Amino acid sequence: MAQAILDARALYPDCSLADLYDETTMPPELRKAHQQNDRAVMQAYGFDKEMTGD
Repeated sequence: MAQAILDARALYPDCSLADLYDETTMPPELRKAHQQNDRAVMQAYGFDKEMTGD
């Protein structure tokens, strides 16, 4: 899952981390990769999937 985040960030080589992680302009690929990572971590620790805020 972490690789998906890195891959999504690589799609935007000219953007700073501040640009990529601006809540209003975050690229959809990056947002989706983070959401998938969040779900995987929550599942690995046995937390309720409703805790992710998706």
